[in-house]
Amino acid sequence: MLTLSRDREESPESVLDTLKIVPLIISYELDPCDALKSAELSAGSGYVKSEFEDITSIATGIVGQKGRVHLHFGTPLPAHLSVAETVAGIDRQMVAHYRLYQTNIWAWQWLYGTPLPCEIPYDKGTISEAAFRARFEAIPEEHQRWFLTMYANPVNRRLEVAEERAGNEFYRAREIKTAADNQHQCNDDYCGVPEAGKDLFCGDQSQQVGDEQRPKRHQIVAVATPDQKHEQRADQRKQHGLV
Repeated sequence: MLTLSRDREESPESVLDTLKIVPLIISYELDPCDALKSAELSAGSGYVKSEFEDITSIATGIVGQKGRVHLHFGTPLPAHLSVAETVAGIDRQMVAHYRLYQTNIWAWQWLYGTPLPCEIPYDKGTISEAAFRARFEAIPEEHQRWFLTMYANPVNRRLEVAEERAGNEFYRAREIKTAADNQHQCNDDYCGVPEAGKDLFCGDQSQQVGDEQRPKRHQIVAVATPDQKHEQRADQRKQHGLV
């Protein structure tokens, strides 16, 4: 829609670059049109709007009860994004800065019949639970699931983001642990052939490997290679006049 007025030779991306898009995220404690939207969603694709229904919806949205309203101006989108990247950038800021209210939490809990699986921040708002339940029960029963779904959807998206973040942190921690384990294994094996008396230790002293102390029973004893043994014997013969 933002690029419909472009000239035929212009690409959508070039038009988006000139717009300097700054996402504006608006969240309402109550949706003035929640009952109207629930009826339309319940009817599905066969819904037929009555005359002047759109005008009624606009007027209801302007003067209807909203409770608290929160506006958040996001950061300008960078230049040279594709259409898909522009959409993804706007979506990310909407999810990150959309303010959840207690009404969203109640709707989610009533819809799924369970407490939230994790804590997420929200504004308690000004609407009591009794008032919100009365609003919910005032609409036809066949519309109520859609009513709850509209309020619960922002909570679902926030939970998805929390789950993704927790998963990323888990995999990042596992990668760090794997790298540390590999480093310890590399230290154990010395990543090649050790030199006697240099890379390995003798005796009963415990050895330091990375940040861990190796138990005594795992001590590595230095043993000369066959070539080193031959060189040592030759040196001894020279010293004792046997050559």
